[in-house]
Amino acid sequence: MNGHSGPVGLLAAVLALAPAGAGETSGPGFAGVTVATGLSGPRGLAFGESGELYVAERTGVGVVGFDRSGPAPPSWSAVAAREAADPLTAAGPRRGRVEVTAGTVFRVGVRGRLTVVARAPAGAVAVAQAPDGSVVVAAATRVWRIEAGAPPRVLADGFRSIVDLACSPEGVLYVLDSTALLAVGPGGRRTTVASTGLVSPGGLAVRGRFAYVTVCAGCPVGGTVVRIPR
Repeated sequence: MNGHSGPVGLLAAVLALAPAGAGETSGPGFAGVTVATGLSGPRGLAFGESGELYVAERTGVGVVGFDRSGPAPPSWSAVAAREAADPLTAAGPRRGRVEVTAGTVFRVGVRGRLTVVARAPAGAVAVAQAPDGSVVVAAATRVWRIEAGAPPRVLADGFRSIVDLACSPEGVLYVLDSTALLAVGPGGRRTTVASTGLVSPGGLAVRGRFAYVTVCAGCPVGGTVVRIPR
């Protein structure tokens, strides 16, 4: 999830996603296919268990699938909704979620039990949880690995103002910074997944073979969600 300030109105958006592969071209620099338009300052986003995509907008203006002023979708997921809206919350498979609060990383169990994991690096802006339960936190230009009982360890460095993080089901870490979407491999090696068209990105989510990024987070109108082959 991404870190950002300002009022956030949550829009539960069930997107009419285009068929996988439709009109897509792979390769670094290609920013993918637009799957949602007309959003107002879109920021964080997260998938629910039924495949619905939750998008947090700064002003709450805009309708994609479900109007935030109307009834919640039948498959409403409180966990996914919170992950989309909360700048420092990340869900994990069968492991509850992790949160960064007051400079501390907490693990929140499925029944709400809080467990302290470790201190977070100063200025944390995003957090993600890998399939094995390990936690990564981003602060400014660095990504840190967080382990219980140990100080934060730098996993990768040299990014340009990190916006958000996400881990794929197979454990690949994806970093969205102010200019590009990158995959981080062993030893911190980085591969550019996409860069062209990612103007003012606001949030990142991964599902299946694709990454989903909100674009134009600072725009009062005209924000979008793009789907990028990863």
